[in-house]
Amino acid sequence: MSPSNANRLTNPVKERLRAGDVALGITVRISRTPDIARIAKATGHDFIFIDTQHSIFGIETIASIAHTALAIGVAPLVRVRKAARTPSGAD
Repeated sequence: MSPSNANRLTNPVKERLRAGDVALGITVRISRTPDIARIAKATGHDFIFIDTQHSIFGIETIASIAHTALAIGVAPLVRVRKAARTPSGAD
């Protein structure tokens, strides 16, 4: 591996799909600890789906779970609540 690719992130979901395999994921709606990413990895999941639309996660919780997932090779996917409006109210 070249030095420029040494720190490159890979997406295990895309890799599996490109290979013609199935990607397995788990939905996160209640757990507020990065341990959920470790559990997903230990049980063979390729991604975690952090659902902020139907939960009340804070940004710190989302970041903590996502950072842990990235560090161990699990893709974090996040569904956001809604897009914020601009200060002028224009969409």
